[in-house]
Order: sequence, then structure tokens, then C-alpha cells
Amino acid sequence: MVYSYDYFLAAPEEAHIRVEEAAKTLKGKPVEEVVKTLCDLWFEAYGLKPDEINHGCCDMFAIDLRNGLDGAEKLWDDEIGGRGEHCFVRWKGRYYDSACPEGADHWRHLPFYGD
Repeated sequence: MVYSYDYFLAAPEEAHIRVEEAAKTLKGKPVEEVVKTLCDLWFEAYGLKPDEINHGCCDMFAIDLRNGLDGAEKLWDDEIGGRGEHCFVRWKGRYYDSACPEGADHWRHLPFYGD
């Protein structure tokens, strides 16, 4: 498995700015489209696939996802009963990360926890 944080850190500042700004333009779009678009942007900027994002960059992806969804909340699993292994977004009662654009009813049902 790729440790994605190294790729994230190695990217030029322009890549980070481009992704951050693009995330803000996604507000109002369907959540599944927001997640998939962000994953495409992350692949272009950092060369990372959704499952790779979840292993080292879940926090930064969750920030971008939160910025693309009005009223979304970024959470670490230890804030709601987990062990601090993963960061994701809760929006309108569902949980999302880079590998789950359709969302999950419970955070423990995110694909990350099946890895």
C-alpha cells in the first residue's frame, strides 16, 4: 500500500491551491458528484486513488470534502467511538470518504474499515 502523505507533501503548492479552490466550486452539486470530482482532482494533483487517499491523507481529503458540502462536518472516528484511525465527513446523516461517494449509514460501514 502506498503511504499517500508522502505524495501529498511532495506536490507543488499550486496543486494544493488548485484542489482547495476547486472544492469550493462544488457546493450545491450532488454529494456523489462532489466526492468523485474531488477524487479526480486528487489523482491529477497527487497521483492518488481513493483507497490510497484513505491511507495517509484522509484528513486533508475530508477538509476538501467538507469545503464542497454546505453543512458537512469533518470527524475523526475517535470523536464518535472509534480508535482514531480514520477521518471522514458526516453530511445529512450519512458518512463519506474518498472511497465511498454513495455514503454509508454508519461510519463503521465505510470501506476503510473493511480493509
